[in-house]
Amino acid sequence: MHNSSPTQSPSHGSPFNLSPGAYEWVEHTLEHMSLRQCLGQLLCPILTKEPTEDTFAMLREFEPGGLFVPSQPPEQLKPVLERIQREAKTPVVVCADIEHSPALFDPEAPDFPRPMGMGAANDLALMQTIGEVCAKEARAFGVHWTLAPVVDLSLNFLNQITNTRAIGDQTETAVRLIPPWMRALQANGLAATAKHFPGDGVDDRDQHLCTSVNSLPFDEWEELYGTIWRKMIDEGVLSIMTGHISLPSWTGGDPAECLPATIEPKLIDGLLRRKLGFAGVVVSDAAPMVGLTSRCHERDLAATFIRSGGDVYLFSEPEKDLPALLEAIEDGLLSEERVRESVRRVLSLKAHLGLHEGAIENPPTPSKEERAKWHEIAAAGHLKAATWLKSPSNKVTAPKKGAKLLAITLRPKSGFQARPPELTDFVDALTERGYEVTHELNPSHRDLNLHCHEYETIFVNVYLRSHMQMGVIRPTADLLFSFWRSFVPKHRDVRFTSFGTPYLEYDMPWIPNLLGMWTGHTLPQQTAVKVWLGEAEAGGTCPVVLPKVTVRPWRPYL
Repeated sequence: MHNSSPTQSPSHGSPFNLSPGAYEWVEHTLEHMSLRQCLGQLLCPILTKEPTEDTFAMLREFEPGGLFVPSQPPEQLKPVLERIQREAKTPVVVCADIEHSPALFDPEAPDFPRPMGMGAANDLALMQTIGEVCAKEARAFGVHWTLAPVVDLSLNFLNQITNTRAIGDQTETAVRLIPPWMRALQANGLAATAKHFPGDGVDDRDQHLCTSVNSLPFDEWEELYGTIWRKMIDEGVLSIMTGHISLPSWTGGDPAECLPATIEPKLIDGLLRRKLGFAGVVVSDAAPMVGLTSRCHERDLAATFIRSGGDVYLFSEPEKDLPALLEAIEDGLLSEERVRESVRRVLSLKAHLGLHEGAIENPPTPSKEERAKWHEIAAAGHLKAATWLKSPSNKVTAPKKGAKLLAITLRPKSGFQARPPELTDFVDALTERGYEVTHELNPSHRDLNLHCHEYETIFVNVYLRSHMQMGVIRPTADLLFSFWRSFVPKHRDVRFTSFGTPYLEYDMPWIPNLLGMWTGHTLPQQTAVKVWLGEAEAGGTCPVVLPKVTVRPWRPYL
C-alpha cells in the first residue's frame, strides 16, 4: 500500500489555454450561477437518437452542462444539436465516442484502423492524420469532445474492454503513438480524453459487469501505466476518464472489496490529481455499468464521484441525479465549494473550445477534395496495419480466374451495441474480380463437410472484437460449431482472417494461417482480399504478444 494522500503539490498547471476574455467569461458565468445550475453543469446525459419534446423540456429544466451523442447520421444530428444550443442558457459541450474514425457517424467520412491496427501500422504521420480527420469531421456536425484515446494496455488477452481498442501491450508503443494522435485532435478543436484511469487490460473481467481490478504491484503500475498517464498529462490532455476499475496496490485493503476509481478519492484526488498533477476535467465512465452501480446506492453515486474529485458524470439521469445532489449538499455529504471547483473546470473546457463565443455555428464539412485525400491515407493505413498473425506455409497466390470460392463469415448472432456485419464487402471484392463466390454465415459443419470439395479456396472470416459480446471475447461454441468434423484438414486451401481480436490461435490452434485486419468495416475487408490474392503485401507488425501454451507449475489466483 502507498500513501494515498501525498502532500506534494501538483507539478502541472491547467491544460486550458484561456485568453483574458475567456477567463473573464468563466468567472462571470460561475459567479451568476445558482447552486442548482452549477450541479447541472456536472451532468452529462445521453441524447436519444430520436429526441422528443419531452427530451428538450428536460434539457431546458435541468440545464446539463454536457451531452453524449451516440452514432447517427450528421444530417439527423446537426439540427437537433443546433436547437439544443439555441435553447441553452450556457453552451452545452457535446461529446461522443470517436475512438478511431468519424465514419461511425458519417459513412462518407474516412474509416481508419482501430487502435490496435494503429499500433500494428506504427506510423506517426498516420496517427496525426487520424487525429486531424476525427477533429475536423466531428466539429463539423457539432461534437466538441471525444472520449478518446484509449490509453490502456492489452496485457491480458482475455480482457474484453481493451483488445483491439488498445494500441498494444507495450508502454513504449503507447507513449510514442498516442500523443501525436491526441495533439492533432486538440490542435483541430476537439477535446481529447485519455481513458480508462487507472488502467484497464489486466483483469479478465468486464467492468460493465463488475468492478474490475488492476492488480499490478504499484512499482509495476508506475512503470507501465503511470508512465503513460504522466505522458498524456505532460502533453496537455484536456480530460481523463475514470474506469470502474480498482488499484489495490495504491489504495490498500482487500482487493476484492476495493472501490473503483470513479468513487475512490484515493485514486482521483490522491493519485490522479495530487501525485500525477492532473488539473483538467475528470469524467466518469458510463454511470449505468455494474462495475459502478453495484458498489454504492444509486442516489449517492453522482455525489460520491464529485466528492472524490470528479467533474462530469457520464450517462447521468438529471431527473434523478440533480435532486440527489441537492440532497447530498443539504446533508453535508458534498460541499458547494467542491461543486464550484468542478464547474470552473467544466466552464474552462468550454471556453478553451471557444463555445463561449458561439456554440451553434460549426466549422464547414470538409471538402470532397480533402476527404478524397484522407480516404487514400485510410486505405494505405489499413494495408500498413494488415498483419500476419500466423504466416501461411506457402507463398500467397490468387485462385485461378473464374474459380468457385466459398467465403464463410463467423460472428456472434447479436452484438452488445449493434448486430455485427456479415462481412459481405469481402465477398463483393472477390466477385468483382471474376470469381464465383458462395457466402455462408455461421454454417453448420454438416453442410461444410458435404460441399467443401466443390470450392477451390475457402476463406474463413472471423469477426470478434471488443464490445461485441459483453463479458467474453473468445470464439464460443456457436462460432466453432462449423468446425465439428472439421473440413480444414480435408481441404487443400483454407485461408483465415480475423477482423478483430488477434488472439484467435489460442482457441483455434489448428488453423494453418491467420491474417489480422483488426476490424470488420469495408476498407479492411477489401484490403484483406488484396493481400490474399497477392495484389498487396501485409505491412503490419503485431503490437501484442500472442498467448502460447507453456509448461508451468500451477499457481492459484492471488
